[in-house]
Amino acid sequence: MATVFNTVTKNTMLDSIDATFNGGTLEIRTGAPPGPGAVPSGTLLVSITLPADLWAAASGAVKALNAALATTAAVAAGTAGHFRIKATGDTGAAVGTQHRIEGTITLTAGGGDIELDNTSITVGQNVTISTLNLT
Repeated sequence: MATVFNTVTKNTMLDSIDATFNGGTLEIRTGAPPGPGAVPSGTLLVSITLPADLWAAASGAVKALNAALATTAAVAAGTAGHFRIKATGDTGAAVGTQHRIEGTITLTAGGGDIELDNTSITVGQNVTISTLNLT
């Protein structure tokens, strides 16, 4: 049997990450996520600096963004495939000692952790992240 947590415990666990990632960076990259302990992979398309109040308080075992992330211009062209959230000071090294979150990106209704209305990114295109829920 798997270990099971009640909702209040899940909310507390989710809320504990606020200080870790506030002020960090969300990168949108091409290809599949390499795993949070690996060096970044794929082409970096967009880099968004995260605000100090990134997430709202967890509720119902879900942690949602406080507000849409700032619209940011793409620095390269390609198809968005995954994202990596890095804490401030992350060196990008292949280590298990730096705080990171990774997930997939798909078109709207495609089931990705982040869903974009257009995954085909062009240089200079503005990209806004409206939804990113942690569970």
